[in-house]
Amino acid sequence: MPRAIQDGLGVGIKPEILGKYKSIHLVLPEVVFEGLSDIREVEDTNILSPRRTSPVNRIMLRIVDKKDNVIEEVLDVVSIRDEGYLSADMLKHMKTLGWTVDSDGNIEIDITQYDPEKSMIEITPKQFDMFAYSRGIEKILKSSVKDIKRRNTEVTPESFLMELVDVINTKLEINLSISQIVAYTMMCTDPSRKDYSLPKPHTSHAVGTMDHLLIGRSLSAALLYEKQAQILFIYRCVLLYQ
Repeated sequence: MPRAIQDGLGVGIKPEILGKYKSIHLVLPEVVFEGLSDIREVEDTNILSPRRTSPVNRIMLRIVDKKDNVIEEVLDVVSIRDEGYLSADMLKHMKTLGWTVDSDGNIEIDITQYDPEKSMIEITPKQFDMFAYSRGIEKILKSSVKDIKRRNTEVTPESFLMELVDVINTKLEINLSISQIVAYTMMCTDPSRKDYSLPKPHTSHAVGTMDHLLIGRSLSAALLYEKQAQILFIYRCVLLYQ
């Protein structure tokens, strides 16, 4: 029933499953929620670090079909060599709809109406090989097209920095000040107005994506990187529009 999304670095639910059953609940042992109380207390879950809040590798789906039969299925959704955690979208889902505790003390989350396009669990490759490690860092810096709006409007600099530090330090011990510099370079003033300049204390701020920042800040830097034909086409269109 779960499906891999985000280039294999996320786990969602298959669209055809939703609507087929009376209800679907995600069941997790309470011990995995190191930050369960934080979800209750904060007004905006975007300030939380999902990786630190809810590490999880195994889940159980509790399904009730149209005839009220209960089906329970335990699934290993994350490889033993990787780390999994509830996504930012799932934390927001929990904040909005809440959760219950079953007779065994497990956390039960209703996902019957959960958006199948969003991941429930995200995965960070551990340090077993540099390729997997680099993919984890690349995922944070580049982001996907579907994540761009959330990155621009919901991801806070604090949560972005915590995520970056956690991923980098799975293999390398990098000084926090260096990670802060990297995080700052990934920020911009107002992406909704195509203002990708570095934010100042008196301006608004958001977290951008690498491709947008390269193109939006410097034509020369963007041309040195990659996708030269696409970049020249974009600038040509802008000049013609003006």
